[in-house]
Amino acid sequence: ELVIDSGSGDATWLVIGGGAGGAKDANDGSARAAGGGGAGAYRVSSGGTVLELEAGQTYTVTVGSGGAGGTGTTGTNVNGSNGNDSSIAEASITTITSSGGGGAGGHNDSNNNAGSANGNASGGGGSSEAAGGSGGTYGNSGGAGATGGAGIKSGGGGGGSSAAGASGSGGSGANGGNGTASDIIESGTDVTYAGGGAGNGTSSNGSGGSGGGGDASNSGVTGGAGDTNTGSGGGATRLANGGAGGSGLVVIRYQFQ
Repeated sequence: ELVIDSGSGDATWLVIGGGAGGAKDANDGSARAAGGGGAGAYRVSSGGTVLELEAGQTYTVTVGSGGAGGTGTTGTNVNGSNGNDSSIAEASITTITSSGGGGAGGHNDSNNNAGSANGNASGGGGSSEAAGGSGGTYGNSGGAGATGGAGIKSGGGGGGSSAAGASGSGGSGANGGNGTASDIIESGTDVTYAGGGAGNGTSSNGSGGSGGGGDASNSGVTGGAGDTNTGSGGGATRLANGGAGGSGLVVIRYQFQ
């Protein structure tokens, strides 16, 4: 909680939802591919959207955790989980909510799963031959998976806050969408947040989007995790757990008068 005991002033803010988990290719026969997790929604104050802080107010701040990477071998367990919402709430304002990123699509022994959409955030990348999840108001879509024939597969990248995730091509796993730079913590010093996680491929793996997106990993190695407090998505892998999404972030910057 942020309790305003005295004084008043306008505050700028940044709210990023938790990043989604990367997915897993669980097929222990011919390799398939899996997608990268979508970034959490990236919302920042602009124009008339500053918070007007006044004495007596109590703001409830929630920072969303990242989604888990895909596990197991059956059903939808191979998919990455959605990230969790971040928010700023107070009785006198409309709650500011940034949804967690959309989970990535994985492959079990029989199905290629599509990436997920989640609220106003970026969508997850799809498994080989499956679509990416749609992006919301404050995010971008995940890329689709692809196939180049038998044993040549690739997963799509998760959407980032400034760009959609790339789609797979042949056996080349796709990169995650890039994130967005902000200097809200220290004026003049940009930090980039909310990158999408990468998809893996049978010939090469993708890289996470700028801002902390997790890289895809080689078979048997856990997918790269999204960076903490960036809301970035996790990377994909084969025959191991997908990378976890990074936790979100809430910043309220103000100077009392």
